[in-house]
Amino acid sequence: MQDVKTYPPTAPVPATPRFGSLAGSLIEINRLSPDAPVPPPA
Repeated sequence: MQDVKTYPPTAPVPATPRFGSLAGSLIEINRLSPDAPVPPPA
């Protein structure tokens, strides 16, 4: 039971929703403005 209490603060647990929301917001931005003015790759 002690392991269950110590696991949530470790890195994967808070990072998963954070990166998921970041990816979702980037997908929505690209969906709403697909031709964003970005410099072409070199």
